[in-house]
Amino acid sequence: MAEDVRRVVCALAGNPNVGKSTLFNSLTGMHAHTGNWAGKTVECQTGEVSLGVGKITLVDIPGTYSLLYRSEEERIAGEYIVRGGADVCAVVCDASALRQNLNLVLQIIETGIPTVVAVNLVDEARRRGVRLDLKELSSLLGVPVVATVGYKKRTLPPLARAISEGGAVAKSTVIYPEPIERAIVSLSHRLGFVCEGRRRYLALSLLLSGEADDGAAEEEISRLGGDACSIIECRDGLLGELFALGYDEERLNDAVASALVGQADRIADAVVLSDFDRGIERTRKIDKFLTGRVGAYPVMLLLLALVFFLTLVLASYPSELLSRLFSYMEGALASFLGWVGAPEWLRGALVEGAVRTLGQVVAVMLPPMVIFFPLFALLEDSGYLPRIAYNLDRPFACAGCCGKQALTMCMGFGCNAVGIVGCRIIETRRERILAAVTNSLVPCNGRLPMLISLISLFYIFLTGSYSTLSVALTLTLFILVGVGATLLSTYVLSRTLYRGGGSSFTVELPPYRRPRFLSVTLRALRDKCGAVLARAVAVAAPVGLAVWVLGAVRVGQSSLLVHISSILDPVGNFFGMDGAILLAFLLAIPANEIVLPTLFVIYSSSGGIAMDVGLDAMRALFSANGWTPTVALCAGIFALFHWPCSTSLLTVWRETRSRRATLVAFLLPTVIGLMLCALINGISFLIY
Repeated sequence: MAEDVRRVVCALAGNPNVGKSTLFNSLTGMHAHTGNWAGKTVECQTGEVSLGVGKITLVDIPGTYSLLYRSEEERIAGEYIVRGGADVCAVVCDASALRQNLNLVLQIIETGIPTVVAVNLVDEARRRGVRLDLKELSSLLGVPVVATVGYKKRTLPPLARAISEGGAVAKSTVIYPEPIERAIVSLSHRLGFVCEGRRRYLALSLLLSGEADDGAAEEEISRLGGDACSIIECRDGLLGELFALGYDEERLNDAVASALVGQADRIADAVVLSDFDRGIERTRKIDKFLTGRVGAYPVMLLLLALVFFLTLVLASYPSELLSRLFSYMEGALASFLGWVGAPEWLRGALVEGAVRTLGQVVAVMLPPMVIFFPLFALLEDSGYLPRIAYNLDRPFACAGCCGKQALTMCMGFGCNAVGIVGCRIIETRRERILAAVTNSLVPCNGRLPMLISLISLFYIFLTGSYSTLSVALTLTLFILVGVGATLLSTYVLSRTLYRGGGSSFTVELPPYRRPRFLSVTLRALRDKCGAVLARAVAVAAPVGLAVWVLGAVRVGQSSLLVHISSILDPVGNFFGMDGAILLAFLLAIPANEIVLPTLFVIYSSSGGIAMDVGLDAMRALFSANGWTPTVALCAGIFALFHWPCSTSLLTVWRETRSRRATLVAFLLPTVIGLMLCALINGISFLIY
């Protein structure tokens, strides 16, 4: 008879930026995105760890500093731990910042859940001169303590074994001021229907919540089988006694926090044998420049321009090779279909529709993505992105939001939908909505290759050639315009549709780390490039086929595609473009990546089929269809500011459940883009 398989559900908890997601990936073999900054995990992820006859279901919950939650990710983490969603909780700590991390460890121990502590990044701490007595830490906490290095799998079996054995339930070692302690004990007696280990934490939570969240408190007490009315009445009486002793709401919270911090300090003093950190002084010197008045913004701009310059230089040759490859494939496929006697309509649909659009997507998008994403990921892994958020905190605060919006904006450079989901790290609903509806004002990965091509075409039409440096600097300027539009829109919306004051913003600036070049690059190529390209390819062929059908169907002397473009021409001309450009943007709502390929097919259907799909082919084809420097510039501006893709809009709706917010997210970039295009076209008309 087969031995029963033991299954353990483990919550993986910890402060932001302690290597929790890296540990999760190493244990489960999954690929959750990791980064050297706070706020990367905004929802629970689940994976399996097999241990002989045992299995661990590992749940990676959002990083949090406290279980007394305010923001969305803290709420998710706190509720999962406190409501008994797991059999055991593994708390991940940074060995270099154990003193700060122990606060959360003590809170989790107070919930009564069996606990294991994983002291992570011990190799990095050792290099900095930090030494810890982990046996003494285990003795003082009363739970197993294991040393780990998240990205080194050989260090993880002891942690997996400790989790499978169920950890340990420890008694709380935090002693609060005598009046508060007396109130906790009294309320704990009234909560006798709750398991013993959890009574103390639930009593403390009820005292700290006050009357602010009585509805949720009553629901929780009733769910556990208690008399909510009598418990709340008892709590109110105890709060009255505390208030009479001078413990108002603010002082009560401060006293609890001070007790937690004091106990964490006492434990840290006993177990941290040496906290001489060789990297602290170096980090302070670097930060003095990178976050100071002199260096902060110039360095940000220079790094951004450098990333774009390297992207352009390194992507040009592979793009040309891919263009030639797809030209050859088109010719080969056309010859094969002719050889087998395929009808003309089938050859046109497959070659001129599906394959050509697919070729444009791959040739134009893939090389810049393969360069840009790893470079951006290396900046992220080095710890520089949190500095960007810190630098932008003041501008966002002046705009009526907080610096966490800068973090979600940075996520938007990868994918606007991911940036919108990342808005969960912002504490207040008003600020979450502000960040969500403005996220599409910065270009995602699907729009960056299109912007590069359009800026290059602008210089070609203007001067007959282009330089990599001029395109990189202009693209940097476009990004700055997007950031400026985000700030201005946030300012206007925070004083009209979404009134209210900005909240405070605290971000932990992680130490600078030498990026793990190989693993970071491979992860960026696998997770970002692969996912984006797969989505674009899945949309490209069907849209290309649909565009070819519209071009093949005749209405009178012209195709249906030409008729639709002609109807849109007056509107497009007013905004410095034409009907075909507007139609391409409309057809590309499922994915921004296919705007240029769709436009290529639209123009090709009305006059000569070009087999080449490179920049030179676009220049010749677009020039034949009336493009000028003004048209190229307006198309570039509209590529920066236009309606979000369908995925982003659905994400706004899912995250906000607000029709108004979804409509604002659609109209905001569209109106900005059309206004700027009309302005540029008007100035061009006056000049020329």
